[in-house]
Amino acid sequence: MKKVLTAVFTAVSLVCAPSVQSANHPLTNVTYLAASGITQVDQVVAVDWDLSNPPTVMIEGVATLLDMAYVYEVMAIASDTLYTMTEGKVRLGKITVYSKQFLDNADIMILNKNDRANATAAGLNVNGANVQMFTVSEGAGETTQAMGRTIAHEFGHYLFGLYDEYREAGKMDTSAPSSPQDRDTPRNTIMNNHLQFSTLSAPADYADPTQRQTAQYRWFGKSAWETLVSDPATDSALQQQGGLPRKWFDSFKNMSAPTTLSKPVNNVASQASLQITLMNGTRTVLVLDQGVSSTELVGFVKAAEAAIDAMAAGSQLAVLTVSGAQFSTLVPLATLGAGAADPAKQAAKAALSRLVPVNSAATGGMDLALRQAAVLASPLAAAQDAATKANTPAPLTTSIEVTQTPIVQLFALSSASASDETGNVLAKGGIMFNPQLLNKGTAGNMGALSKAARGHMVQTAKVSDLVMKSIRTTQESAGALIQTITGNGTDALAAGQTLSMTVPIASSAIDGIVTLSAYVGDNTGMSLKLTSPTGLVVTALNAQALGISYFADEQEGIMEFEIPATYANRAGQWTATVTATTASIDPVELEATVESKMTVMTSVAGGSAEDPRPPMIFTTIKQPLAVKNVTVTADAFDANGKLIKMDIALKDDGQSPDAIAGDGIYSASLAGLLPSAGEYEFVVYASNPGLKAAYGTGGTRKAGGNIADIVLAENFLREDAVYYDYQAKTAAAIATPASSAASSAGGGGCTLGHNGPFDPVFPALVLGAGLFVLRRKQTPASEKTHTA
Repeated sequence: MKKVLTAVFTAVSLVCAPSVQSANHPLTNVTYLAASGITQVDQVVAVDWDLSNPPTVMIEGVATLLDMAYVYEVMAIASDTLYTMTEGKVRLGKITVYSKQFLDNADIMILNKNDRANATAAGLNVNGANVQMFTVSEGAGETTQAMGRTIAHEFGHYLFGLYDEYREAGKMDTSAPSSPQDRDTPRNTIMNNHLQFSTLSAPADYADPTQRQTAQYRWFGKSAWETLVSDPATDSALQQQGGLPRKWFDSFKNMSAPTTLSKPVNNVASQASLQITLMNGTRTVLVLDQGVSSTELVGFVKAAEAAIDAMAAGSQLAVLTVSGAQFSTLVPLATLGAGAADPAKQAAKAALSRLVPVNSAATGGMDLALRQAAVLASPLAAAQDAATKANTPAPLTTSIEVTQTPIVQLFALSSASASDETGNVLAKGGIMFNPQLLNKGTAGNMGALSKAARGHMVQTAKVSDLVMKSIRTTQESAGALIQTITGNGTDALAAGQTLSMTVPIASSAIDGIVTLSAYVGDNTGMSLKLTSPTGLVVTALNAQALGISYFADEQEGIMEFEIPATYANRAGQWTATVTATTASIDPVELEATVESKMTVMTSVAGGSAEDPRPPMIFTTIKQPLAVKNVTVTADAFDANGKLIKMDIALKDDGQSPDAIAGDGIYSASLAGLLPSAGEYEFVVYASNPGLKAAYGTGGTRKAGGNIADIVLAENFLREDAVYYDYQAKTAAAIATPASSAASSAGGGGCTLGHNGPFDPVFPALVLGAGLFVLRRKQTPASEKTHTA
């Protein structure tokens, strides 16, 4: 069960004013260069094709290779256009490119298919928000010029929170002020037609009261430039009540809206910081705290071994240990091969197996270990660490090339802490920092450091539970699109008892490989079997003959089946069953996950001093286009795991608190449902029992700009979870919209997506955002059972 929380991160750069680290990926960054007054925007791009074997697309009658040169040209044109439209104030910097990875966690997603570009207004820093591009639009391949300029137009929405300035023929909807209408008076700007114009609207564009009918003016009551240079606190009532918080870029502060636009065209200046890098694998450093009990260390070792087994061939790995004031290198940096039998993996696990507790009252070793881990994982972090030690300016992100996703994964107690300087090295070094913590009732600051570094934090009270979480964290950190279908668990099984889980599995039209796993810890005498929709029983003995993979690791306490997407007649209800021949000594967990582009992301807003509205829950479902007509419910649990509210219905019907019908964002009010202030966990279930789910371009549409919705005529199930601190002492749930904020765009036809939601800011707001993974508290099957 995945918990994803997003917040705003303010990082201090010694060569510039405070900068904002954005989005969910650690390599997304926004930096203000005070000397030149330019803002440099680092973006993460994910394409859905194999860049090592790129396909071609017909563009103006020519078969064009979609290779890195194509991506570079598109992003160079985007930077040129962004520079011109902002009067030389904003340009692109480091562009990190992933091939078929991080499609759910990139600023710009480029899909090799026919559809309509779209973006989320003020989507920077927002979980699930991005710019979505297509290589083909309305049946014709997009030129690199059109693609680059379209991205710049979408940046008007995504980076700056601006709205469109074109007329949409035939549309009259006074309930949607942010949507273009038939009555509108288009302005000659890039937010009207990005192929014809290169500027943003200025005050003169709205001097005539009869020419003020645009989505931009209706929403903000002023031109784009007047919006950019003004404090968001002074924005219109519509924006204050319904829009995502607009980001105020330092380049636009202390200036007035220009009365004359110079339209600067300077490819040298606009591309001065442009650096485009294709990422190739991961570089992971595991850090284990040895200053714990034997039982706790065994849990850390098993979780670390499981993480190693989950790493792909070509990944790089090092292992450090820490105790008291000291750290040591257990496994030097090495390249891993394929499979669990890889010699490098075996050597690392053998070294881990020899660890024993080393307790010390001294302190300081955690800082040393984490900074060394960051240095090993990322050359950018190495430069940042050197700058911090020397008290010299921090390196620019574009000054050093990072070619592997840098990851630091810590196994420690919840009381573990490190300094702010260490946090800066991790965050500014582009490290994905993943603390895997055993909850001992005392909180350190690893959650804050993980948020700052856009990492995956895990916290559990069960040693045996770390193994399952570690595998999932490792997969997600490598950019895999792994989604939870469902899960079940129990604290104990008596001899002869069973634990079962019913799993609706979809066909390959929706989902890829399905993994059904049992995590049994140190229990012995456990077996796992499957029962197919036709009643066929699958065991460890016959799985291979049936075309299903079986894997077991007694040392790590894992048993699992993998059902390939090509398995005949796979769709339907499967059952996974663990049988205990002897009484258990550890908890038993069952989980079903799937490789799939259909993602489910949940967030909660409201219920805080910063956002005093009643709390609201939002779930976004993409495939990767918006998925509508899904049945979505949520269960609420208190901090002790007690079920306090069941089957909260989330709707995508455009009725408050939902903003736009059919945009794939499902919403519900939590007003009156939470008994008191405190910590809660919401487990969300998304399914398609009515077989009416369909995906397509979400939000409002422009005639001729969208392909027909694709109906998903089979059932599926997804399970997601989010942690929420209701009126917490240091928490802030950031506002999500209460009114429509979606628009169709002209001049190439983008669709401006739902202006929300995004996730609450959790403790240590100054350290920013990350991913926080929690496992739902155990609930007896007699009390709570879910099937789709």
